[in-house]
Amino acid sequence: MYNLKAVLQVKQFFAPAPEKTFRKGSILISPEDKVENIYYLASGNVKMTVLNSNGEDITIHVFRPGAFFPMMLAISNSPNRFYFQALTKIKVKISPSDKVVGFLKKEQMPLYDLTVRFAKGLDGLSARLESLLGEKALNRIVSLLLYLADKFGKDSHEGRKIDLPLSHQNIASWTGLERETVSRQMKTLSDKGLVRYKRQKITIINLNKLVKQAG
Repeated sequence: MYNLKAVLQVKQFFAPAPEKTFRKGSILISPEDKVENIYYLASGNVKMTVLNSNGEDITIHVFRPGAFFPMMLAISNSPNRFYFQALTKIKVKISPSDKVVGFLKKEQMPLYDLTVRFAKGLDGLSARLESLLGEKALNRIVSLLLYLADKFGKDSHEGRKIDLPLSHQNIASWTGLERETVSRQMKTLSDKGLVRYKRQKITIINLNKLVKQAG
């Protein structure tokens, strides 16, 4: 859980900034773009991806409302090699990166909260990397679903719904698998009564059984 006071401070900081709407699929930042602005995500989701040596799209992270990016590039002054793309229709507040960095230097609580976010993101990325290196296809997908259910899940009478639009190609880019492989394994999970997949929305019907599936 993030610090509510820090979240409010960040929201207040970005409040006077210009707001812009992007439709689903829009590219906000491309590789080699100079990081001149920071985007505060007011609504929707943005995915951060990178192309591997084979030209395949690999998903690194998905940002939720309240996140602001690409802070790691602005703070480290590193060249950008990532795409930041709207996963849904989004609204963002846009502020110059030097102004945002200056705000964080002065405000200890939002800076600490951002550090916590970085730490949680790194922990999740490490877990996914471990899964990619050592797990079979089905377990890779199950591990991803459990991760997304924790980060984006909402409980309902049907089970835990992952509040993200996820095509089989999206799942493939998260797991490093072929789309056809994802389709087969998702059918396996559906046939076992563990998940329901409809219109790019995933509901985990039995979370405990899915955890056992992951071993």
